Amino acid sequence: MKKYIFWLLVVLQVGFIFYNSSLVATYSTKASFKALNLLLRGFEHVGLTAFDIELFHHYVRKLAHFTEYASLGFLLALAIYYGSFTKHRFIEYLVVLFAIPCLDELLQTFVPGRTGLLSDVGIDMSGIIFGSFCGYVLILIIKDIFKKK
Repeated sequence: MKKYIFWLLVVLQVGFIFYNSSLVATYSTKASFKALNLLLRGFEHVGLTAFDIELFHHYVRKLAHFTEYASLGFLLALAIYYGSFTKHRFIEYLVVLFAIPCLDELLQTFVPGRTGLLSDVGIDMSGIIFGSFCGYVLILIIKDIFKKK
């Protein structure tokens, strides 16, 4: 049962990613500017105020890509560890690592005002690798804790 729960979470995260990618550019930009304003207020609170807003907005959007995919990688590591569908766990990992970012960027080419970028595929893949590393480290820590008891 645990196997299916983790895979369901992976599918839901992929759905969340694809949903965000399906948003037209004006809505997506509006949403990211809300996040940008929150960050800027936090920076102003600690005395950091000199920013090129457009450049900073660009990096906020790239960080959003990375974060979405890091959470996917985290869930993917748990899903594959606790319930791989085949004997070839690494193949399952590679399929998701390559297919989902490429499909995501392809989807964006059909959305008004959006573009699919190869650089975003790289950011997305980096997020998956980082998130899956964090997930695997958590698995090792949990295994070590329960081994000592």
